[in-house]
Amino acid sequence: MLLLALGQSVSAGVVAVETAERTAAVAAMAAARADDRAFAAERLVEMLAQLDAARRHTTGELRSLEQELLDLAVSFRGLMDRRDEATTAVTSRGERVLALQRRLEAVLAELMQLDRAEVADRRRIAQLRAIAASYVEPFAEAKQALAASRAARLAFANEELELRAAGLRVRSRQLALERRSTGLEAAERAIRLDLAEATRRELAARRDAQRALARHERVLESRLLASLPDAAARLPSPAHLGPTASRLKPSVLTARAVLDRQPDRVAVLFGEPAASAVAALSGMGQVMPVAGSVVGHFGQGPKALLDQGITIAVEERRLVRAPRDGRVAFAGPFKGFGLLLIIEHGDEYHSLLSGLSRLAVSVGAAVRAGQMVGTLEPTQGGTAQLYVELRRRGVPVNPLPWLAAGQDKVRG
Repeated sequence: MLLLALGQSVSAGVVAVETAERTAAVAAMAAARADDRAFAAERLVEMLAQLDAARRHTTGELRSLEQELLDLAVSFRGLMDRRDEATTAVTSRGERVLALQRRLEAVLAELMQLDRAEVADRRRIAQLRAIAASYVEPFAEAKQALAASRAARLAFANEELELRAAGLRVRSRQLALERRSTGLEAAERAIRLDLAEATRRELAARRDAQRALARHERVLESRLLASLPDAAARLPSPAHLGPTASRLKPSVLTARAVLDRQPDRVAVLFGEPAASAVAALSGMGQVMPVAGSVVGHFGQGPKALLDQGITIAVEERRLVRAPRDGRVAFAGPFKGFGLLLIIEHGDEYHSLLSGLSRLAVSVGAAVRAGQMVGTLEPTQGGTAQLYVELRRRGVPVNPLPWLAAGQDKVRG
């Protein structure tokens, strides 16, 4: 009866640990989703800073254009004053030219009359000719001055057109910048609203992650214990079995280990090559590489001998994160794996991530647990899959217990 009870205890322990594995995966996925929400909020903060910088730059340009318009207005007033002076000069010099012309015409008319007279008055003719000669040079100078004034007035008119055109260009730029500033302000308000919503969603995602972690802990503590018979639950701890411990089967020790929540013994149920495989890395900051659904388990695929890791499927774009601190040993395409990333974690541990859509790190880079190392992007209407392996000294190890062991240390 005792052996039968022990057998039932082991079977119940296996079922309970599989349930614990699923709840651990859910908790890890929830934490990864919270990280994604945090990343989205960070991106919105960056966009908000960029918009703020663009708005400040636009405001500076508007101030510069306003100063340019003021300078153009001052130049235009000066030009109007000079144009008025030129107009006055044209009027004055035109009147002088007209007066000299009339005098000259009067002298010439009198000379013509004297020339037609029967008795010529030689003395008067000579006098008139002298008067006419004295008018020639002043008349020419007055005409030249009048032409110069008219040219200056024309130049002022052209300059006025140029100033008006420059003012229109500056005003057009000012209106464009004002529209741009209005658009930036509207975009900034929209991003602030998005940021508030993203922050709300991030907090909700973190609460979901905490609830998922709490469920995982309750499964380990209550559901597993409730599924085991009392006889197995009262098994003594291996530390108190003495010489008997060496004669018990590993599955019995594992059932006791599940009750004691010792990761190094729980590892036996998942096909670990060594009992200390999980304990060597547990509690040191592991995170789930991507938030998704585990569709392939360690050694349980159609080709069990080749399924040396787990496969996570996603239906939308996800960030891929380093599962633990380490250094990138390989990053790039690899035959049969697509884009492959290998991270060395120390103590002869390596993690392999393959199937990434994009890589964000290069060989030799130091990465921290949870740091983005790439992206996983499904095709339209499809899914994308990330294959994850954990190896120690080249021997494959089931990564799920290892990842689950760090969830109480890393929560987004």
